[in-house]
Amino acid sequence: YLGNDLSDIKRPWELSRMYWLWWIGKAYWISGNGVWTKEFVCLIDDWQTNNPIDIGINWVMPMEVSIRGFWLTMGFGLFYGAPNINDLWWSNYLKLVYKHGEYLINNLEYF
Repeated sequence: YLGNDLSDIKRPWELSRMYWLWWIGKAYWISGNGVWTKEFVCLIDDWQTNNPIDIGINWVMPMEVSIRGFWLTMGFGLFYGAPNINDLWWSNYLKLVYKHGEYLINNLEYF
């Protein structure tokens, strides 16, 4: 529960951790329904549009970036090969995953 304080930074961080990728990926695997792949693409595209690399609150904490990077990697495993996602989209997706790794290499935490 995130409480009623809409200004709490934990609210966007929690959503941007992308834990939800597991649930829609599992729904796709069980059902084979392309609606889940469309939702996956839509959510990732929206996140990418609204969170440019290295800009904003979703890029200030390495732990948050690493959690999201993990789930983005899992998203690849869950959805790659889906017939309604084209190679160009996957190429951009993998660039996003790479950018998460690049960010982490350059922003290591030692505590």
